[in-house]
Amino acid sequence: MVIARVGYLFLFGILFSLTIQSQSVKATVSRTEVAVGQEFELSFSYEMKTTGDVRFTPPNLGNFYVFSGPNESKQTSLVNMDLHVSGSFSYILSAKKEGTYEIPGALLKIDGRTFRTNSVKIIVKKGASARNPQADNNTAGLENEIFIRTIVNKQSAYLGEQITVDYKLYFNPALQPDNPNYVKLPTFEGFWAEELDMPGKILLDPEIYNGKTYYSGVVKTAALFATKTGTIDIAPLILTIPVNVSSAGNPNDPFNDPFFRNFQKVDYKMTSSPAKVEILPIPADLSKINFSGGTGSFDIKTSTKKRVFKKNEPIRFEIVITGRGNIELVDAGKVEFDKSFEVLDPNIDKKINRQGIISGSKTIEYVLIPRDGGKYVLPSVEFNYFDLESKTIKTIKTEEIPVTVSTDSYNEGATGADTEEIDIYTGPVGLSGDYPLYPTLWLISFLFLIPAAGAVVFIKMKIREEERLNDPLLKLRRAAQKIAKERLAKAAALMNSDGFDQFYTETASALEGYLETKYKLQKIEFTSEKVYSTLLTSGTDETLALEVKKLLDECEMMRFAPVDGKRERMREFYDRTSNIILKFEGAES
Repeated sequence: MVIARVGYLFLFGILFSLTIQSQSVKATVSRTEVAVGQEFELSFSYEMKTTGDVRFTPPNLGNFYVFSGPNESKQTSLVNMDLHVSGSFSYILSAKKEGTYEIPGALLKIDGRTFRTNSVKIIVKKGASARNPQADNNTAGLENEIFIRTIVNKQSAYLGEQITVDYKLYFNPALQPDNPNYVKLPTFEGFWAEELDMPGKILLDPEIYNGKTYYSGVVKTAALFATKTGTIDIAPLILTIPVNVSSAGNPNDPFNDPFFRNFQKVDYKMTSSPAKVEILPIPADLSKINFSGGTGSFDIKTSTKKRVFKKNEPIRFEIVITGRGNIELVDAGKVEFDKSFEVLDPNIDKKINRQGIISGSKTIEYVLIPRDGGKYVLPSVEFNYFDLESKTIKTIKTEEIPVTVSTDSYNEGATGADTEEIDIYTGPVGLSGDYPLYPTLWLISFLFLIPAAGAVVFIKMKIREEERLNDPLLKLRRAAQKIAKERLAKAAALMNSDGFDQFYTETASALEGYLETKYKLQKIEFTSEKVYSTLLTSGTDETLALEVKKLLDECEMMRFAPVDGKRERMREFYDRTSNIILKFEGAES
């Protein structure tokens, strides 16, 4: 027996050693020498023999602009019953300035064990052109003929104050550029960003810049709200645009007669000029107040639909914050209610106006369940924000709301007093020779037991229903259903209009709001890649998770890219969104 046990332990040790050795991680870069502003790919890959969860913690990438990432990919194969799983987390980066940088290793947690990848070294040189380090022989010399400027409306701002950044395209008309390929804003490190609404097409006007006439137009514009103080880099925009170039050389060469030149259309990739802003701290001691995070001009109100309620009747207490500024980031803080109220998690609804200066409203709705009768006071809410005009902290305090809760229970049992008419027989009465039939004892007992058993069943069902209604997962599910229903209703109303961009915004918001509420995702971390990994971690089928990621990516493309078929595909996108939500609901029913 001892020998057998030793053998089992030895075999287990070998298998465990093979499992550990089968996990491998590494970091690679697409190139080790780059020019300032030149894109390169950083990838953290892994290989393993299990289908377990993989959790990724990236290193500090503060010396680089992040244009995309982390982008996750995963492949699974089974050859001769040998499972092989590989995947990666990748970024598209560019260096901010010259130097030699060592990017630390990333952490990957695989089946409960943590692995660190190797570090990688990048040498960044000045390069031939800061505007277009990717230029090849066909496009060399075009950096002064077509380029993008990063234009900010202010060089310094307070924490949370709006900074508007325009990415403006300049080009020589002789290049005859086409519409740019799919344009996506970069990741703005240190900012909360809102893309501002723009016309469907780039509006071009002649403009003299550095003594030369160009056609120019804003390609993308965004409102930035700093989340930290100090000097912050604004990430450049990378744009690929098809242009006409001459095979004979520079199109401005006077000896190259255009009549004799051969032109070809090539994709020209460029990076916008760099920009920095100085972010000032708010001139007040925020530790002594319940600061909302708001910078701008705001107002706050509280309300209920009525003042008299029954016991267990839901009280909907709304806090509505309106104003101009970083409305997305403001918070009403923690609200303390009477201990006799059961307080459900609040539902948050936002309406953002993205035309110019960001404005809008944020509604925070608490559902309160009063368990006892009596007179109560819903609390006032204190709201502190930094007013940009006076450069001071302003405080708004709402009024308390008195409510009365009666001892009558809400929607519990029947209250009507029904009467039954009795038909009295007045005809002749005769005697029969048959003996009367009386019910037996077992029948009488059975008739008495039916209502008793029914009462027991009813009580158990009532208890189960109350437990179900108090289930936090059910509350999240109901809140998610409500958000999706409202957004889809708005999208349906836009299907017969010309509001294509707004339709795709509402369609994406229906799915985003549903998933944000259901999986408690923060808006600031909401990306299709993050949603995909969260769904897989929660046990969602990989096919459904991919379907969600694909729809979110395509909605973003339909909103911001100059693509055809926006009107024709509205019904398709609406149906796909509805079907995905139905699949999630069907999986839990």
